[in-house]
Amino acid sequence: MSEWISVRDRLTEAEQEIMLCCKMPRNGYTYCCLGFYVPHGLYTEDSDFTWDFELCEEYDEDRDDYLVKEGWYERIKNWDDFGCVAIDDTVTHWMPLPEPPEVK
Repeated sequence: MSEWISVRDRLTEAEQEIMLCCKMPRNGYTYCCLGFYVPHGLYTEDSDFTWDFELCEEYDEDRDDYLVKEGWYERIKNWDDFGCVAIDDTVTHWMPLPEPPEVK
């Protein structure tokens, strides 16, 4: 298993599913979740996810597309419409996911 990587040291590739370590500012509670990072400049058309327009920034008339808000997102696997929600807490670290076991 990989070691935790501080977000201050390095960010992950765009939309790469990873394990995140998050800290709630109001009470200091720390938790882990599956998530990914979206850098500035990603359009919904170029994304692997279906985006709620509340998670988008500006509309580009030339491209007829929206920019996704830069930031960290929690991956939700059991929703029908959208596969992620924005993380409002502070993401401190991340680590790559291990390879799944071989299923026979």
